[in-house]
Amino acid sequence: MWVKTILPALLAVFAVSILEGGDARALECDERNPDYCDTCEDVRRAYSGQDVNLVHVRGRSVWTPLYSAYFRDCPELAQSYLSRGARPQVGGMHVRGRSVWTPLYSAYFRDCPELAQSYLSRGARPQVGGMEGDMLATVISWDRWEIPQREQWVRMLINAGARLDEPPITQRTTRERLMQEYGHRQDVLQLISIAEQAGG
Repeated sequence: MWVKTILPALLAVFAVSILEGGDARALECDERNPDYCDTCEDVRRAYSGQDVNLVHVRGRSVWTPLYSAYFRDCPELAQSYLSRGARPQVGGMHVRGRSVWTPLYSAYFRDCPELAQSYLSRGARPQVGGMEGDMLATVISWDRWEIPQREQWVRMLINAGARLDEPPITQRTTRERLMQEYGHRQDVLQLISIAEQAGG
């Protein structure tokens, strides 16, 4: 008998708790908690009236409006921030596992070379991003895209200043990383050759 009367009441309390928890989470979507924003419109509202180069450090992440826009897959919002003076080299880094997520790496992850070029033309560091922070090694070694697409990215990064024989953020150079970990792969050797021919 108690099951028929108490169980529905417990379920109702549980349902209300879930709904209230959802509302509380939505209230946290602001410039200090951009990872709680679920949509592009949420991100836009969170940074409305804020400096487009606002930096907020949270845990192992460095959040900016520009990075938040791309984190939520909002390239149009990212372009809007760029047109208002957002600088991609300011903050915008999130470390997750072995990957260093930057706006540039996010653009590569979604294969948006035009947006990446916008970032680079505004000062994004072409060396930093991707696996262990080595953007050029990531593009060359990760077969996420076919070789012609990866070649386009390699040339873009080399033209912007990335180099095979310089360490991006660790002590190993890009070439050392590639040869030690992927030197047996023909696609990697082909793209290293392309990078060398492009001046890298």
